[in-house]
Amino acid sequence: MKIKCFILLLTLTSCLSVEKELDKLSVIPKDVDSLFLSVDQAVENIINNCMNRPWKSYFLAYDENGVIISGGASQGIKVGDIFDAFIKGKKVKNPQTGISIELPGRKVGQIQVDYLGGENPQNEFSLVSFINGQINQDDLTRYYIKEIKK
Repeated sequence: MKIKCFILLLTLTSCLSVEKELDKLSVIPKDVDSLFLSVDQAVENIINNCMNRPWKSYFLAYDENGVIISGGASQGIKVGDIFDAFIKGKKVKNPQTGISIELPGRKVGQIQVDYLGGENPQNEFSLVSFINGQINQDDLTRYYIKEIKK
């Protein structure tokens, strides 16, 4: 399975970070949906690294215990860092290629990192708080976090 993922990744990009992203797939998912999600995340990470795009992350939880995002110290995050929060853009299908494209999102607020947790890059997280704006905490999949490029 790991070899098939590696071949898929190589066909999608020639970036040198493919091997690093492949190592993140060391745990083989038990179902097809999880496999596609893992491969999608690895491909997104490779593309972001290759194109020198701003760092991007996602909300994991938002409840009475706080707001948690994926990512931590190994991604260069520090307590006090500020990131923009976006609602995802509309998905459209390119009729020429048949590929779905996500249009740019809209900024809905900013978050500040209050605490870093986790023992390794695979389980790192950050506790954050909103310094302005807000999101619908009942549908976290509609949002993402992006580094503010200076």
